Amino acid sequence: MKIAIAGSGALGCRFGSMLHEAGNEVLLIDNWKEHVRNIQTKGLEIVTEAGSPIIHIGKYSGIEEVMKGIVNEIVEVAAAEKIELDNDKIMEMLQQLFDPAKTGNHLPSMLQDMQNGRKTEIEYLNGAIVKIAEKHNIAVPNNSLISHLISMMEKTRSLKCS
Repeated sequence: MKIAIAGSGALGCRFGSMLHEAGNEVLLIDNWKEHVRNIQTKGLEIVTEAGSPIIHIGKYSGIEEVMKGIVNEIVEVAAAEKIELDNDKIMEMLQQLFDPAKTGNHLPSMLQDMQNGRKTEIEYLNGAIVKIAEKHNIAVPNNSLISHLISMMEKTRSLKCS
């Protein structure tokens, strides 16, 4: 069954995840600006060193290049869907979000999900961008990589080296 859920907040993602696990095709629909913010921050947060507070992401010297790659892809996919996003405003918002002087010393929710054995909402964030991009034959290697890395971490987190 195909199901669309309006809102990609914590509850929307959790319900979407449960419905997907039950075999349904789920699409989360959200305000694009917030969706972009969630995709950008949650994907990046979990891929960084396990247990790192968000403040460490902003201290990485290459963070702006990483963010630009992800945001450029999202803006291109949004345009294909006839949704106009302001790349500069999104980048400005993300730079403020990751500014070490303003960022809290907290663990991101997606990292907490991973640490507690819960499924993350990555397929409804970066993964959704990948699916929509495929529909328009748009290459989104940055979003695809983030989605794959987190999915791989989810599937292999219980494996131990022998």
